[in-house]
Amino acid sequence: MKNALVIIISFVLISSSFAQELSKKEDLTNYILSAKKVSQANEVEKDVKDNFHKSISASTEKSPVLGAVLSGILPGAGEFYAKSYIKAGIFLAIEAGLWYGYVNYQNKGDAQTDYYHTYADQNWNIHKYAQWIHDKVTGGATVNPNEQDLNVLRSQLNAVESQNFSHTLPVFGTQQYYELIGKYQNFVAGWPDADISVINQNGGANDPNWYENYKTPIFISYSYDRQRANDYYDTSTRFVMGVIVNHVLSAADAVWSVNMFNKKMEVKTGMRVEERYGGIFMEKYSLPTAKLTVQF
Repeated sequence: MKNALVIIISFVLISSSFAQELSKKEDLTNYILSAKKVSQANEVEKDVKDNFHKSISASTEKSPVLGAVLSGILPGAGEFYAKSYIKAGIFLAIEAGLWYGYVNYQNKGDAQTDYYHTYADQNWNIHKYAQWIHDKVTGGATVNPNEQDLNVLRSQLNAVESQNFSHTLPVFGTQQYYELIGKYQNFVAGWPDADISVINQNGGANDPNWYENYKTPIFISYSYDRQRANDYYDTSTRFVMGVIVNHVLSAADAVWSVNMFNKKMEVKTGMRVEERYGGIFMEKYSLPTAKLTVQF
C-alpha cells in the first residue's frame, strides 16, 4: 500500500514537472516566432522605405544638362524648368530687349544709308569731277568731261586715277561707290560747293588748296552722315554679341539653378507597419504604410 502511494505521488510530481517544462518550451517558441515576425516586419519596412525614397527621388530630380540646353535655345527656359521663375523672367526680358535693340539699330542704319545714298545721287557730279581731272591732273589728254555714257567716262577716269591716286571710282550705285566719294580726298572735286579751279593736284602740308587738304562743308557733312549709318550697324552688331552672351550666361545659370533645386528639395518619407484583420476568419496580417512630405 505504501509503495503504491509513493508511486502515485512520484507520477504526479513528474507529470507536473513535465507540464511546466512543456509550457516553458511553448513560451520560448512563441517568443522566437514573435521576434522573427518583428524582424521580418522591420526588413519589409526598410525595403519599402528605401525603394519608395529612390522612386520619389528619381521622379523629382531635374537634369542640369536639359536645363542648359533649354536656356541655350531660349534664355530663361532652363531657369523656368528649375522653377526659378524670377530669373527666368529676367533672362527672357534681357533677350527681348537685345533683339529689340538689334532690330531698332538695323532699321536706323538702313534709313540713314538710304538718306546718304539719295543725297549723293542728287549732289555728287561725275562730270564736274571729270572736269577737274581734265584740267588739273591729265591736261586734257585722256578724259572727256562731256562724255554722256557714264561707264565709258568712268573707265577714262579709272585709267588716270590708277596712276595718280590711291583709289579709283567704283561702279555706280555700289556700297563702295557711296563710301569712297565721301571718304577719299580726290573725289571732293565732284561735290557742288567745291571750287575745282583752285584745287591743286600737287601741293604741300601748308597748301589749303592741295586736294589732300581741300575740304568742303558738304563733303564733311556727307562723311558724317555715312559714318553715322556705319555706327548704327556697329551698334546693332554689339546687340547680337549681347544676345550670344545672354544665351551662354543663361545656360550656365540654368545648370546652377537646377543643381540648387535638387539640393533644396527635401523628400521626407515616413514608414510604419499597421496590423490589420481581414478575410473570412478575420486573420491578422501586417500592412506597410508609407508617408511622403515634399518641401521646397
